[in-house]
Amino acid sequence: MTRADYDGAAMLAEADGVTLPPLEALERGGIVGQAEIVDCINYSTSHWFFGPYAFVLENARPLPFRPVPGKLGFFVPTYPTENKAGGTNV
Repeated sequence: MTRADYDGAAMLAEADGVTLPPLEALERGGIVGQAEIVDCINYSTSHWFFGPYAFVLENARPLPFRPVPGKLGFFVPTYPTENKAGGTNV
């Protein structure tokens, strides 16, 4: 996320009465929540719509931050697991 990306999102969030944490305080590069995709649209009056397409989400909920290497598109994340000796396996 660039500073310009953050500033644009902060302006939109402020219009909705939401204040974002400072850019430097945001955890990035991981999973922050989950939601169900219930539709794909090509038009909306929402100021959050940037088209040409957008997913409609339901049942969104935050999750504790988990670092996961980024990928473009949909993917099944893999998480490090703890082994019996107390170490971490990837």
